Amino acid sequence: NSRIEQWLVGDRWKKLDHAITISEHSRRDLLAHVPLSPERVSVTPLGLDAERFRPAEHRQAGTPYVFCVAGSDPTKNVGTLIDAFAKLPEPLRSRFDLLLAGDMCKRADIRAAIERAGISSQTKLVGIVSDEQLVAYYQQATVFVFPSLYEGFGLPVLEAMGCGCPVICSNASSLPEVAGDAALLIDPHDRGQLAAELSRVLESSVLQNELRARGLARSAQFSWDRTAVETAAVYRRVAGR
Repeated sequence: NSRIEQWLVGDRWKKLDHAITISEHSRRDLLAHVPLSPERVSVTPLGLDAERFRPAEHRQAGTPYVFCVAGSDPTKNVGTLIDAFAKLPEPLRSRFDLLLAGDMCKRADIRAAIERAGISSQTKLVGIVSDEQLVAYYQQATVFVFPSLYEGFGLPVLEAMGCGCPVICSNASSLPEVAGDAALLIDPHDRGQLAAELSRVLESSVLQNELRARGLARSAQFSWDRTAVETAAVYRRVAGR
């Protein structure tokens, strides 16, 4: 990696006036790996398109489900969700499907984990979906689970919150910055903890409603207007120097 960086970037870090990252976690990572002083790196968080990612007018009928969307990258840690879902008490688990979307659905190890956990009949692998379908899946899910080990930001957490979906996510990397107090945070290596929190959410409509309200309030703090204003402010500061 360092040889590729040397070839692509060379000594350009020394010539760089300023760098902008999307989270405090990414900022810390950058400062740990490149020769930049802290005052030359700013954070401007990503925004949410609230016109698209918003709650549904009505709840649809059908089997309620636990939802996750992720790419094929192993750091998405989807196997932990599969195992945690399988650990749920049978009377509770039988009432829900596990719906998985995204590139991870192509992975043979994910399919094998579903078989091994004995939840094939309850698991729906829908693959890559359109933007409209993704919004609908967020809107209608009972809970969105994102057990990722590493994120530069974690936009799916924000998208789910904007759609009025309760969220459980990992306490790793940048995710606590995005989730704030609006999600239940879990250790992504602890399947038992994820199973316990998942069980707690699925059994309590009161907790679901509380997380839904907190998530909507949290997601409203992240707008592309805010990103633009904060980015412009960095440019003005750098130009002023």
